[in-house]
Amino acid sequence: MAENVFKTAAALWSGSVLLVEEARCVNIRSRSEICARCVKACPKNAIELDLDSVVITDDCTDCGACLPACPSGALRLEGFWPANLLQTLDNGKTLDLHCRESTGANGGVVIPCHQVLDARLVAAFAGSGCTQINIHGLENCQTCRHGSAIKALEKTDRALKRWLGEDAPYLDLYPQEAQSGSSQTAQRHDQIKIDRRNFFKLARSQAAAAATSWTAPLKEEAPNPYASFAGELIPAEPDPYQSTMALRIDDIAWKKKSLPIYWRQFTDACNLCMSCAERCPTGALEALAGNLAKGIAFSSLLCTNCGLCTQVCPFDAINSGAVRNPEFITSTPVILKQLQLNKCSQCQSEFIPKTPDETLCLTCSNEQEIEDEWLSFMGA
Repeated sequence: MAENVFKTAAALWSGSVLLVEEARCVNIRSRSEICARCVKACPKNAIELDLDSVVITDDCTDCGACLPACPSGALRLEGFWPANLLQTLDNGKTLDLHCRESTGANGGVVIPCHQVLDARLVAAFAGSGCTQINIHGLENCQTCRHGSAIKALEKTDRALKRWLGEDAPYLDLYPQEAQSGSSQTAQRHDQIKIDRRNFFKLARSQAAAAATSWTAPLKEEAPNPYASFAGELIPAEPDPYQSTMALRIDDIAWKKKSLPIYWRQFTDACNLCMSCAERCPTGALEALAGNLAKGIAFSSLLCTNCGLCTQVCPFDAINSGAVRNPEFITSTPVILKQLQLNKCSQCQSEFIPKTPDETLCLTCSNEQEIEDEWLSFMGA
């Protein structure tokens, strides 16, 4: 067990931990270039995109700035998971966060880089009762090989104040450092803990004494035979940041502003072709079928506003926007559109009828019309 822990820690800090799930990229799923958020977020210009691949070049330093930027969760650092970081709070009001280059002596939690933080994750901290986050390690940010996190943290702070007002957690970017390491550690039932000596030895980090790791066990990556195809064969998965915020959605003191929660509406032009639901990367749109009915459900807490659904809709039938009133936040999916089906009396397939008493599907109806015309012609 200990050997696995050390292998996990060593792999985490080795620099080869950024993983790409190409089939989750919205560009690949939509077959069009509609997103470049990861490219804009990368401080090293190490990401290249096209309709078939997401290429991470050798310039990548595994800072993780691309993680919160990606709306579909296609990019991740092995060993880092936002929900695990949330659990380390243990109802504490103050959280000490260290990057791997931090020289601070305070105890706390170590993350790869402060660029992996975003306002949704910190809002979830607030929902857990956290009122202050001490950010350790920024004094060396400007010259850090992973890039500077200062602008990203300032952007996070602005978003938090817009969403939460005076209830936003205070981000102390240059906290007072303790003279000696704290023995306090964040507790979590499945948390991997590394003592000071082994932490410095294995991680080669100058991070906090008695700091704890939020790492998750490394797992084998199975080859994905559908890397170039993004249809219904690719299962949807919630975005790690959006779903972590959703865990505390009822405990976050939202203000009436534009929130990181989104709505969708279908116009009458929608014919339930299911293109949007089949390709939605987060599962926010879900195809429903059964009992001679079909429809599409929408979960606002899973939507990251990636724009894929509006791009792939062949009828331009989707309206979208951000929720502005927290009273409109719902934790349960809503059915955006539903239609009753009839069973074809000839081929037994299910179809959407134009009138309730229609008994033939379009194919059988066309065949019947051709047959009737032929019989009429022959009879003439």
